[in-house]
Parts: sequence; structure tokens; C-alpha cells
Amino acid sequence: MAEDIGTLAGLVQLNDKNNADLNVSDLLQDAPLIAVMTAVPASNGTNHSYTKETAAEGVGFRALNAGVTNTNSSDEEVTAVLKVLDASFDADTALARKARGGAEAYLEKRTMRKLKAAFSTMEKQIIYGTGSAAGGFAGLFDNAALNGLADDMVIEPGIPGTTADEQTSVLFIRSGEDDSAFVAGNDGEITVDDPTIGPRVVNPGTDNKVYGAYFVNVIGWGGIQYGSAFSVARICNVETSLTGDDMAAALALFPSNRQPNIIAMNRQALELWRKSRTAVNTDGTEAPRPKMFEGIQVISTDSLVNTEAIVA
Repeated sequence: MAEDIGTLAGLVQLNDKNNADLNVSDLLQDAPLIAVMTAVPASNGTNHSYTKETAAEGVGFRALNAGVTNTNSSDEEVTAVLKVLDASFDADTALARKARGGAEAYLEKRTMRKLKAAFSTMEKQIIYGTGSAAGGFAGLFDNAALNGLADDMVIEPGIPGTTADEQTSVLFIRSGEDDSAFVAGNDGEITVDDPTIGPRVVNPGTDNKVYGAYFVNVIGWGGIQYGSAFSVARICNVETSLTGDDMAAALALFPSNRQPNIIAMNRQALELWRKSRTAVNTDGTEAPRPKMFEGIQVISTDSLVNTEAIVA
């Protein structure tokens, strides 16, 4: 569909004919940030290289017959390391065959669950990187530009949190082909192999009892492209307060020609922000749950946790 162009729903391919009717948009329900982020295929299979602008072009006025020093922009070549995410599973043949609709329907349902969980896991990895799964790819918070209060694109609210390991963050993201993007390996292909039947070993190394099981191999490759110095901003140390002033301060970190197009936060941060707002109405109803800020879409995602450490 046209609205899926440039997103993971438009890029991803499920190769197994038995799962051709799975709606990828449905599979992204537990990964709302990935669903709206730009997705790009890896530049070379499961490897991805791109250039990141680190300094803007410089120009200047000059008098006639006088010289001027024009500085050049700077680009840095970056290699994003993609990692394989394994969502494979097995199922007791007896259980699968007795299920309503038979083994094929049961395995398709299990595949749907696994893929939903895989995309949710991938979204957490995009944000927290090796802090979410040490064996996964480096994420946004692994980047040295987003992990300290002294960083140019990091601020904390006017009333910052003070309780250890009870913080969360709000992300302002400029997503696009040259900015932040989800990188899908192998042109977005997710391998969902035909089920095979083999022995499932129970208590390996102990009694080694077995039963017959279907095995479905499900794997895909993913990573994150950071983009540029103005691709992401972070409000960290959010615990008890988040106001419109805090949101505006984060937005002000971006140049006027490189504004963010996604704001991501969890439900608790969204409620803090809602409570800080004054409802302008005549019937006295509460301020509604905000869905936009200065024309920028606000995404609520549980991938942003409430157990972050205090950022210093």
C-alpha cells in the first residue's frame, strides 16, 4: 500500500508461502515506533554503511577583489553492524495436530506470535541497544551523543527525577533515509522456513527423553542507522514531571530545517505530560491525551521502560 512506502511494513518480506497472507502491519502492533520509522535495506546484504554529516557547509560574504574562507561540510563514514534475531520455535506434534484447524493453523498462529514478539524485541534494541540484549546491535542509547547530560542533544525536564533506576526517556526522532532509520538485512527478508519434524529432547544430558515436534526456523537481520548529529534528541530523567516547556526545549535543539517527525514516549510519560496541560474548554473536562506536539506525531510505546538509571 502507498502509505507503507519507506516503512518496514512496505519493506519486509515473509518468504514462506504458508504465511503469505500474514499482514505485516498487524505484526507491528507491539512495535509502534518501528511501524512509523523509515526502514531501509542494508547496503550490502547483512552489512550497512552510510555517511553521516558532522559539520555543515560554510559560506561568507566578501568585498570585491578580496578573498574569503569558505569551510567545507564534513561527512563521516559509519558502519552499522546488523545482528540476526532468531524467533524459531518448536511445537509438540500431538498438540499441534489436536488444535482447532489442525497443525497448519496452529503453526501459523504460533508464527504470528513469534513475529510480533520479534518486532517488539527489535524495537527495544533500537532504543537501548546492548543494554537491552548484549548480543544484539548497538542502539540509540549506545551512541555517545545520547548517553550523558553534557551531550548537545540531551536535556532533562525542569523537575528531573531523582530515584535510581526509576527513570524513563522521551525521544524526538528525525526519521528518513538520510537520518534515523531501521536497517533491514537481506532486503528486508524474514526467513520463515517450512516446518520440519524431528525429535525434541527433554532434559538433555540427563535422561534425554524425546517426543516428536515440528520445528519452524524464523530469522531476520536488523540494525539502526543514526543519521546525523541532529537525528535524535532525548529528554532523560523523566520520573515525576514532564511539561510542554520540557517538550519545547527538546524541540529547540533541532535546526529549523531539520525538525523531528516522531516523538516517542511510554504511557507513564504521556500521562505526566497530559496532567501538566490545561484543558481549554467550556465543560470542565480533563485535558485529552495528546497525540501531537507542534504538528509532530506522538507515539506511545512500552519499549521505553520506567527502569532507566539516572543519566548524569
